[in-house]
Amino acid sequence: MKSQIDYIFLSSNWQASEASTYRSLWAYRSSFHAELRARANYWGRTPYRANKLIKNIAILPPVFFAYNTLIVEETVANELVRFGGVDVVPVGWRDVYEFPIDEASIRQLHQENPWDGDVGLWVDQQLVSPPLWLKDLRYYEVVVPRSRDVVTASSQSISVEAPHPHSRSQKINAELTPELPRCYPMLEVDWSVYACERQLFQCLRPHTSDRELFLVTDTSED
Repeated sequence: MKSQIDYIFLSSNWQASEASTYRSLWAYRSSFHAELRARANYWGRTPYRANKLIKNIAILPPVFFAYNTLIVEETVANELVRFGGVDVVPVGWRDVYEFPIDEASIRQLHQENPWDGDVGLWVDQQLVSPPLWLKDLRYYEVVVPRSRDVVTASSQSISVEAPHPHSRSQKINAELTPELPRCYPMLEVDWSVYACERQLFQCLRPHTSDRELFLVTDTSED
């Protein structure tokens, strides 16, 4: 039976993978996504802070995650703000590094494992101040309501499962109601998991098609 909740779930993908593609390796995923060593903004609690990213600037995609926060470049941000209940906040650059992301370099780094299991330690050793040209690239933190704040105890909620960003064996259980997509085109339902109304998701779809990097679940499918 199809779900009565018409959302599409989006999250980063950090699940352990047996795939042979180099994009499934931690060295690449860490380069594609970013770090946000600060508390993310909470929807409605203004004024918002301008948080700063830590990232491998050898790859600067239009959409990525920084820890549990969705980050988008300016063109995508402009599309998202057309939908009510979606705020975007400019982000800056705290520190960066530039490591090549070609397959040979990523596989060699993964094989050498210089961080001894601690990716963050290795990243910290590579960090430098952001170059001046990076200031011309405008990225934004997406700030939306949290589902637990808009689904009340009196609501006739339905439990919907979403993939867990870090585990194939676990699921994220989201308590949602059928009318939510009409009222809230985008919600944060859990750690690094967003529920997107179908039309809004079209703004993100072209940039989130790589399943080694993003998890996408359509709740209308069986």
